[in-house]
Amino acid sequence: GKVQTGNTPSRDVPDYYGNFIEWIKSDDIIKGEMFVQKSREGISEQGLKVARFVKAGSILVTCIAGSENSIGNAAIANREVCFNQQINAITAYKGVEPLYLYGLLIMCKPLVQKNTTLGMKRIITKSKFESLLVIKPPLPLQEKFAEIVQKVERVRCQQREATRQAEDLFQTLLHRAFRGEL
Repeated sequence: GKVQTGNTPSRDVPDYYGNFIEWIKSDDIIKGEMFVQKSREGISEQGLKVARFVKAGSILVTCIAGSENSIGNAAIANREVCFNQQINAITAYKGVEPLYLYGLLIMCKPLVQKNTTLGMKRIITKSKFESLLVIKPPLPLQEKFAEIVQKVERVRCQQREATRQAEDLFQTLLHRAFRGEL
């Protein structure tokens, strides 16, 4: 896919920041979560002119971090977002299924980490990141993989919702118990 490195619009220009579009940082890419988290910071319309952004379906990968464990964390942007320079975004080429590419990146995290510099901050450069060799099975196999991933993600979403509801119910019962209503 096409690799793009993010950037940080100048902090000296407060008008670059606002609520027009989310600005994703490495903290918004959570290991084990398929999609980037909602960012607490955003870019304004003016800031979008100098920021880097990707469309939904691109995969964001942490390529600069203080902790080696964070390097290679990946998540799918399920909406258009901007992103900072600690992140590389990959937009799949035609003939590459984005969910397959996401799965591949999750599996290749150790390969990404192995190719970082050994400074205070771990870094895998854009050119080094682009040069990593990975497998590309035929598109029908990628699509079958994507189908399975979608089914698993639906079940995970259902489980998270059931857990949330159980926690809400528990908190309600706990509250009622301490008020002597049970």
